[in-house]
Amino acid sequence: MGGEKSKTNGEIGEKIVNKLLDLIGWKSTPINETVPCIYPKKHKRQYAKQDRHTHGDDSFYLYESPFFTGQLNHILISSKFTEKAYPAPSSETLNTEFSKHFKDLVETMECYSRSNLKNQNNQDAQYIDYERIYGILFWISEDNESISQSIFPKLSSKYTRDLKYSTIYLIDRARSEFLLKSLEVIKSNYISDSYKSSFYYIDTGNNPSDMNKKYKDNYLPLELLISDIQLFLVEKENEKTLALIVKDEFSIDSIKRLLGLAHNVSKGLAKINIHFPNYSSSKHGNDVQRVKRGFENSNIVDSINILSYNDNIMSLANSNVTSSLPVEKDEEVKLKHSQILPYGYELRELLRHSDISPTEMNKLLRDKGVYLSKPTKENILPILSSILLSPVEFDRLRENQKTKEDQEKRRSDPPIKLTDNVKDEKLITMLPSIDLNKVAKKEFDNYDFHIASLGFEPIDNNHNKVQASYTITKREKNKIWFESENNFNGRVTFELNDNQLEMKSTSIHTSKDTKLINDMIKKEIIKDFRKKSFIDSQTVEKKILIDDFTNQEIIDFFINFTDTKSSKVTFDNIISMDIELDENETLPSEHQIKWMEDHIDNFKFNGKKIEEIELITNIDDRKYIKCWEVVAKYRFNFKAGEGTFHIKFSFHKQGNHEFELQIVPKSMNFDILVENRRSVENYLLDIFDDLKLKKYEKIMASKKLGDA
Repeated sequence: MGGEKSKTNGEIGEKIVNKLLDLIGWKSTPINETVPCIYPKKHKRQYAKQDRHTHGDDSFYLYESPFFTGQLNHILISSKFTEKAYPAPSSETLNTEFSKHFKDLVETMECYSRSNLKNQNNQDAQYIDYERIYGILFWISEDNESISQSIFPKLSSKYTRDLKYSTIYLIDRARSEFLLKSLEVIKSNYISDSYKSSFYYIDTGNNPSDMNKKYKDNYLPLELLISDIQLFLVEKENEKTLALIVKDEFSIDSIKRLLGLAHNVSKGLAKINIHFPNYSSSKHGNDVQRVKRGFENSNIVDSINILSYNDNIMSLANSNVTSSLPVEKDEEVKLKHSQILPYGYELRELLRHSDISPTEMNKLLRDKGVYLSKPTKENILPILSSILLSPVEFDRLRENQKTKEDQEKRRSDPPIKLTDNVKDEKLITMLPSIDLNKVAKKEFDNYDFHIASLGFEPIDNNHNKVQASYTITKREKNKIWFESENNFNGRVTFELNDNQLEMKSTSIHTSKDTKLINDMIKKEIIKDFRKKSFIDSQTVEKKILIDDFTNQEIIDFFINFTDTKSSKVTFDNIISMDIELDENETLPSEHQIKWMEDHIDNFKFNGKKIEEIELITNIDDRKYIKCWEVVAKYRFNFKAGEGTFHIKFSFHKQGNHEFELQIVPKSMNFDILVENRRSVENYLLDIFDDLKLKKYEKIMASKKLGDA
């Protein structure tokens, strides 16, 4: 009975999916058991008595990509259906069910890639330079509560890590409903005997030299399946209308960006309509008019109509929309940063040169249902530039970029040895006067100092421990990420240990510019100290770089932070670790992690007590692994306050791979707070600065003994 029920559900799922695929212009073909299984034992189903021989439960669709010239897309489609609601997000069942469906599709892709069917499909295609094999997993629930609730953010990636595939798209009930609703809006509002519609394509920037690129067709490309904005071109004789169907509800911030987007993608089309699920002219009409007046050239948006899903074209007769047309294409139009929603080449270049990590970009794709086996920037950017990000999604990226820039990062270097000439001197009197415009500003730098004269002041009335702070106003060239002008703070501290005749320096920066400024301040002070014979002419500044360590020493260095040697700050657990296999180390053929070489370039553990997993605790494995970053949770309890916080220890992946630490933004949780938050953070960072130097010096001393 269970088998019959499963078969019925499978048939229902296939019927739903095939109908939806027909609506988006995909004429899929059943595989019909024509793909032999080339890994019969590896792909054997869990409860099957015999090895697997074929893959016949799926279908495929072929098309030449309009976004990548000369690329033939092989799309393998798997349909799963359940009468029940998706398993609860908090249950393990959701991920076990997902991983079972996902693994089935991966195995089909694996065997299809080496099948005669794939080779025949390639031979039948013309003007093709290369191929890509993608998978789509439709997982549809009949439960109506699943209509608006996406399951993507609730799925764990750990179940897909050891699988070998390229890219898989997951379509759940919520995504399917939006695609269907978009098509229904077009059908009910526009389509008649005299109108015809087609899917409208953005210029992705992935094929800039293609002189015959398409901007419309009767099928929806794979990448646009997951877009929260669907574009349609509706034509009637010489009349053309661009319709944007938006998944998110109406908001003032989103309409600003969508009006700018509509103008940019329309290529001079006179009629543009934007449909929201909840728009009401009586409720939102005044907001729209106010937003339109905010455009420097309001003529470009006056003719854009804002409608609901349920409005039909006749409702325009009762609207206040003007009949003015957009400005001519060659007329320069200036948009404010809040009116821009980048896409295609512009978005790709923004992300390429941003501080947003591939992990954060990949998280966005995962939340949209896209799974990449190798989520590198090189693989992520072509996908992100081929879809239309919603205003909410773009603001999520902006917030990631802004957080990267705004949060304080801290670097302290090993102490510099001083000469006997500093005896009986006070550090605050030894330091030179510094004009920041002369020391730390080049001719074409796009920032100014609020006060160019850098003044040092004692910390806690200690004249041998001093600090200097400054603020810059930066004129942003990239107004899409930022406001046109932004302020960033920087700070340097110096501490003289007269007992050991050495000086420790610490750099606190909030942007790339303030990091460089801090470095130039320190270099100026060291140069001045050499002139005054406070530092020997042969002494050089030492930094903590990843190249100072072997792979095993890097992990030892990180793990050493679990022992704080303090009753005021105690270690709880490691919650994140960013590692990769070292390509310069060869794993033994029988090694337990040998399988990673062909599957994983880098990966990030997220969870609890990561310090206890075997890959980390096994000392012999550490030589093959390069660790870039660790995030750990600690508890603090001292007179200024009590609570928990997360701290990130990392070697910067760019530049010279220098070590830095920072308290993770928004991770401070106070049970008791006596002093201000910043004082507590500085106190905690001082503890870890001292701890870091002790751990570093211990490892370096051990290396010297080993070399002796």
